[in-house]
Amino acid sequence: MLVSVSLLTLLTCQEYTQSNRGRVPGGIYDWFDLQAMKENLNGEYTLLRNIEIPPNTSFFAIGTEQAPFTGSLDGRKRSISGLEIRKTDNFYQGLFGVIEGRSSETVVVKDLVLKDVRLTGKAYVGSLVGWIKKGIVEGITLESEEGAKSIVTAIGNIELGFSDYGFVGSLIGLAGTEKESGLDVQIKNVNSAATVIDSRQRSNGIGGLVGYVYANAMVTESYFKGEIRSDHDFVGGLVGENRGGVHGSYMTGNVIGFSNVGGLVGINYGVVSGYVEGKVEGKGNSVGGLVGENRGGSVTGYTIGNVFSQGNFVGGLVGNLSAGMVNGYSRSKIYREGSRDRLSLGKTIGNVGATAASTTYSSTESKIYMITTNEELQDTTGENGVELGRIMLRQNSFRGFDFEDGTIGTWIWVLDNKWPAINVGTTQPGSRQPIDSVE
Repeated sequence: MLVSVSLLTLLTCQEYTQSNRGRVPGGIYDWFDLQAMKENLNGEYTLLRNIEIPPNTSFFAIGTEQAPFTGSLDGRKRSISGLEIRKTDNFYQGLFGVIEGRSSETVVVKDLVLKDVRLTGKAYVGSLVGWIKKGIVEGITLESEEGAKSIVTAIGNIELGFSDYGFVGSLIGLAGTEKESGLDVQIKNVNSAATVIDSRQRSNGIGGLVGYVYANAMVTESYFKGEIRSDHDFVGGLVGENRGGVHGSYMTGNVIGFSNVGGLVGINYGVVSGYVEGKVEGKGNSVGGLVGENRGGSVTGYTIGNVFSQGNFVGGLVGNLSAGMVNGYSRSKIYREGSRDRLSLGKTIGNVGATAASTTYSSTESKIYMITTNEELQDTTGENGVELGRIMLRQNSFRGFDFEDGTIGTWIWVLDNKWPAINVGTTQPGSRQPIDSVE
């Protein structure tokens, strides 16, 4: 008698169990397989199970500066839990140390969830990768659950030159290269709820998602809802220092730094668009709801989060507009702690430099207070005189905003007969309501 058995009955989606004699080539079944990726850095891998790395297991980052990972990993929306790396004297720390895709269009890592990460490195630190030089990363989530919070830390001291930067992000430390043209790195639809701690004696470039974004790199449709704690400069809710692009992204967590602290980006030379609903706090100068200091390029978006500062150049949108252009509006409450001396506070822009381009914004909802007395202060930049009713309903008031179509689920701006908002609908992770519906 001939018996016909469907292949799917024996093997579902080609996922073997460990009891099978054969294995799918490139299949990752356990943490041993994961670590073994170091032996073939050009391989194409697929995560076939949720993986839990045993406690106190020392994991070694996959790929180095001299021998980067050039293959790919498809997470299939599965998770890796318990990643622990404590290399206080080592650079390029994360699940991957250094990634360099075969081309700028190569998807190097996608659809992966990281949980309960404990990561410590000296510099270029991110739970996914310390440094990505080329390729596309998309669909990555870093979770942080009660009792199992993901923590990414930079520690130690680096004395010379470029290495004074920490380049620490909850997901990626450094994105791109010094190449000034082209788009070699794309970071799409990633999010994090981790805690990022900068404990170095000298450090800059700390971001909720990415520490430093070069001109040939871009972050899109992503968000951060965790916490950053740093005593240093260039600290941003999404990116510490941006020279490339940050588009259609937002922050709802808390950011604490010293100077050049922003809800989206600490210091910006590129293009930024998005919004902030979290808290931004800086102990020094140049603290802004969206960007701490803008030295070029453009900033587009809105903020309704609170801004706290002990220094000067503090604004609801941008703390110090040294150069470039700002489009947006603020409903932030700005709190100033300390002396009244040399105040430079703005409901939208704290300080406007001589080379700054024109700006379009409204700030009639913003207020500035002294923390010690709760006294409301006046805007010292004279940038709060735009009439909301006349200006905010005009599409041409928002240069750089994309109003091309109103399809729900796309990251574009809509007026909706009221104030502009990112029209994300319900199809994007963490989709938000328009600003006029937020209390």
